[in-house]
Amino acid sequence: GLYNDLWPLGFEFRIRDDENNAITGMATLYDKLFVFTSSAIFASGPADQKGQFGFYRVSHGLGFTSHHAVQRVSTSGSSALIGPAADGVYLFNGSEPVAILDDWKRVLPEGVNRSAMDDACATVSLTENRYYLGVPAAGSDTNNRIIVFDWARKDWWVYTAPFGVASLATDYDENGNERVLVGSYDGHVAQFTMSNTDDGSAITGSAKSIAIAPLGLSGQECSLVAISLDMENMGDKTVSVNTYTDRQKISREASSTLTKTLKVDASQSIWGTGTWGSAKWADSRSKTVRMNMPTSARGHTIQYEVTGTAPWRLNSAVVFIRPLGARGRR
Repeated sequence: GLYNDLWPLGFEFRIRDDENNAITGMATLYDKLFVFTSSAIFASGPADQKGQFGFYRVSHGLGFTSHHAVQRVSTSGSSALIGPAADGVYLFNGSEPVAILDDWKRVLPEGVNRSAMDDACATVSLTENRYYLGVPAAGSDTNNRIIVFDWARKDWWVYTAPFGVASLATDYDENGNERVLVGSYDGHVAQFTMSNTDDGSAITGSAKSIAIAPLGLSGQECSLVAISLDMENMGDKTVSVNTYTDRQKISREASSTLTKTLKVDASQSIWGTGTWGSAKWADSRSKTVRMNMPTSARGHTIQYEVTGTAPWRLNSAVVFIRPLGARGRR
């Protein structure tokens, strides 16, 4: 079918605006489904006797550019849709869009890349009454700016996002506090710190191996001597290493005097001259670090866990063991 056809279940209905633009998304408001292109908004009418819906145009010449950037907000006791258009941000209450940012250059001096606005994304914080919108600045093919609109105070501000904003979402932490999450193009998730600057708090990265049986399926017990890790240079940054035997939940290092913090420094204090967003760091030298196990570390399987707040990369791990004979009872 055509790229701007809309298919509800069991039948087809064609959405056409004056410029024959493609459908850019849809959203619900009250009891209606709204379908929009970049230059028009269509609303669903009541279902007919066959349960089929028709659509009629409610906005001429203006629509939303991205499905994932349109969100529902509550203002003055009523609900409305907020989202980006070609020239700015608009509020839509079901009848006609109203401009709340009539020109992108009011908040972004360079403007936006209009040809990439179909990938814009957004979320809302109902606690803070804020709308978070990830857009591509002029000259960028990815969302590298986060525009924030406080609709209670009618304030705007912008954050830079050189890592790229692939998605935005709002959820609640274990204490029930609302938080705004930012998903990057390389698969990482960051938490928005509600700060008026670009500063943020570090997110700890942790990876745990599967349970490894060093002596295979023989079932023989072994003494775990040490673990050797081949890691890329981290300069003056450190990682923590925990080990677990026989699928225990508590680390062997948790109750011992052995330090579990390792410094991965290949005689260079910084990460070369690499920059974020590149394929890899400019300085990719590696260093082998070793951690001796407690004398009581023995078992049939072993797991290791690497944790760090600074960027780290593990290339390989080697576990040193000593087979143990059968132990009798006294």
